[in-house]
Amino acid sequence: MRFVTVQRLQVFCAVYEQGSVSAAARLLGLSQPTVSRHLRDFERAVGLPLFVLERGRIYPTAEAQGIYAESRFLGDGLDRLERAIAEVRTGLGGRYSITCVGLLAQLHLPRAIAELARRMPELEIDVDVGGAIQQLAALRAGRADVGIVAGSVDAPDLHATRIGEGRLVALVPAGHPWEGRAGVSQAEIAAEPRLIGMPLDRPIGRLVAHLVPGEGARADAGGRERITASSLLAVPNLVHTLGRVSIVDAFTAQAATHVGVSAVPIEPPLVFEILALSVRPLETRRAGPILVEALRALLAGAGERAR
Repeated sequence: MRFVTVQRLQVFCAVYEQGSVSAAARLLGLSQPTVSRHLRDFERAVGLPLFVLERGRIYPTAEAQGIYAESRFLGDGLDRLERAIAEVRTGLGGRYSITCVGLLAQLHLPRAIAELARRMPELEIDVDVGGAIQQLAALRAGRADVGIVAGSVDAPDLHATRIGEGRLVALVPAGHPWEGRAGVSQAEIAAEPRLIGMPLDRPIGRLVAHLVPGEGARADAGGRERITASSLLAVPNLVHTLGRVSIVDAFTAQAATHVGVSAVPIEPPLVFEILALSVRPLETRRAGPILVEALRALLAGAGERAR
């Protein structure tokens, strides 16, 4: 049975349904001798007579009827497979998996996904939130189609598409001396003794590393330990509850206005890139360009408001 190929099976079904070799050849776009050869090869493979010739016409045998009853479901399956391949190739359907850095997950990503769902209502969308390390692992393992990251990422094996940029701000509690100011200098931030920091393996941590005391200075002037927040989601409430300052991206600050904290621009600005990463070029799926363009427009609007 190893000689029962997909093409021979398609030829058999076409001849069975059309009732002639010539009609099957026209349907399949093959020459008549090619169809006849595939049909003979298929009969040899199954070891059964499938058609008989009577008065210039061919008729299926009982054995052919039994084989066709089963093989037609395989034909339906091939049709579904071809449609699925076309959907994957064009991005017109199927499933699309997105993983995103947390700073865009609260406001911008949901709005971009809403646009994607509007443009492609049949698309199944999976969403996850994670840092760069988790995103790279998901992309390389085939668990995600696109990852949205902040800051530089060392991934030469992946395709990177620039979406926009973000800026860092000082997040201050109510009543802090910086509240309401038009800007705060990097020198003032470096002199702030009670700064809630970010780990150096995070994009924000790397950007502000030159403003934060070294590992040897673990305590501020009052003898209290420095606080390091590994998750941006925790920072606004820490700032509010502890009455301390932290450096966050403007997107996180925008989503945290209800907490009772405020954002102050940093001078000179601290800017980072926002990238879309993918194993294959984004253009191979229609969903990729739609998502990126929606995010790009949202980020451009946020950038204009921040200026």
